[in-house]
Order: sequence, then structure tokens, then C-alpha cells
Amino acid sequence: MKKYKHLPRFEREAYIGTKHIMFDMRTYRSHKTFVKRNITETAIDLLRNYAEKYQCEVLCYVFMPDHVHLIVYGQTDESDCLKFHDIWKSETAIAINKIISVDSDKIFQKQSYDHILRSWEYEKRRLFNKVQYIVMNPVRAKLVDSWQDYPYLGSSVGNYDIRHPFWWDDLFPM
Repeated sequence: MKKYKHLPRFEREAYIGTKHIMFDMRTYRSHKTFVKRNITETAIDLLRNYAEKYQCEVLCYVFMPDHVHLIVYGQTDESDCLKFHDIWKSETAIAINKIISVDSDKIFQKQSYDHILRSWEYEKRRLFNKVQYIVMNPVRAKLVDSWQDYPYLGSSVGNYDIRHPFWWDDLFPM
């Protein structure tokens, strides 16, 4: 049986400060955890609450049945996106276990795939393209015909809902 190594993790300091970080988290054994409204909405509420507590913004999120995509932005020089991520995952697992009456820490796989955006990735609308790629996940998975119809995606940034064209215009002006 092949043993898998852990994904490489950046140095802790790499997660601190004003930067965008993409986190992709799989559920434990690819279990379809995020299909029920009460479970997914609980996870989204916790995401928004902990983002605010740890001075992070969630530029976009998508909760697929067996994984979650986030782009998180540290709002201050002291923002710790990794701490936000780790505590949110832990608290979400606890909350989901209460909902489904199970006592297990096996909601998410131990480690997510992390990507810290580099300076050149802000050029030529690459951040825009990353957000578009993430919100199109439900369409590629054939869960909906239009990403705007998928209930479990959003953003904590801006004055508009991510589905509104002004959200895109405000954050990614031409």
C-alpha cells in the first residue's frame, strides 16, 4: 500500500499579513458532508464569524459536497490566515458533529492544499480568473447549469452579493 506524504506547508510567517491565500479542503474520505442545508449554512456562518474575528476577508467561498474552496485575504499586517483557517476547520467539525450527533474529528482531511498568491498573480486579472474558476466548480460538477444558482457560494467582501454584477465591477474594475 502506498504511503502518502503530507502536503508541503509554507512557513508560518507566510500566512501572516495582507495577502490572498487559497485554501482547498477535502472532506474526510471524500464524504459528501456539504449537501444538507443546515450543515452547510452552519459552516458558512462560522466562516463569516471567524473571518471577522481574525481580521480576514473571504474573497470567495464554494462549498462543494466533498470539498471547500476559499480565497482568504488578511486585512492587516497582523492577520493570521492560517490560524483563522485552522480554528474555523476545528470549530466547523465540532458544530457538524453536534448536528449529526457523532463524536469524531474526521470531518475534514488533516491538511488542505494552500496557495499563497504571488505578486505577479495580481497582474493581468489572474485573481479575477481564480475567483471565476472557483465559483464555476458547481457548474463543472454538473450540480447546476449556472454558478449563480448554486446556494453554497459567496463572499464576505464588498457591498453586493457575489452574484450581482456590481460585486465584480467593484472588486475587479476594467
